[in-house]
Amino acid sequence: MLTVILSVTFLFGSVFMQGTRKDIDPKMIPQSGATTKEFIPKGWKLQDEQAGDLNGDGLPDAVLQLIQDLPNPKDEFLERSRALLVLFKTSDGKYMRAAVAAKVLMCAGCGGMLGGTGDSPAADVKIEKGVLIVSQLSGAREATDLLQRFRYNPQTKQFLLIGQDINSYDRLVGNSEVVSTNFLTGKQITERRKLDKKGEKELLISKTSKTVPKLAKTIEQVDYEQ
Repeated sequence: MLTVILSVTFLFGSVFMQGTRKDIDPKMIPQSGATTKEFIPKGWKLQDEQAGDLNGDGLPDAVLQLIQDLPNPKDEFLERSRALLVLFKTSDGKYMRAAVAAKVLMCAGCGGMLGGTGDSPAADVKIEKGVLIVSQLSGAREATDLLQRFRYNPQTKQFLLIGQDINSYDRLVGNSEVVSTNFLTGKQITERRKLDKKGEKELLISKTSKTVPKLAKTIEQVDYEQ
């Protein structure tokens, strides 16, 4: 039985290595276009598109999740890069490029069983009150839910990481740790929880807070693997 498991693990590891993972090149993305499709470069394809106002002008901007479009005649689990594009809607109905984030999304095959390996989106992307929220799940029994918040700064014309929640938990026994960081205030809160004896209710074990450096990291600088 152990031999079979090792063989399967080796097989899937080999299959993943057959992918030619390469980060998106911002130079391939035009500065403006009539439709969102015009911003998808050759060798990439769209996984998801969300709309909402991100710069406060009342127009519906667009956030695109892209993945490498590699030849896959054998329908294998190829390791492929993903990218996040932010486009501003202009008053004439067209779009202009606002951000190209090559590292903020995990690659296909990098997030374990929960991270997904195929053409499904890597992240749950939402736009709420002008804030871009990116949530990504990874792992297996030991899982991690990473949620990051980005807000547009009109002075620098950049999207900045303003907050981050890292929820690490054991899917079997229910123990969890949530580290929430506000990079605007420099405050970080850590909560540890466990399930009650019936496995029905979360119980708070401890809650601590500390001061951390205030960051001004842009969405282009955020690297999921770091």
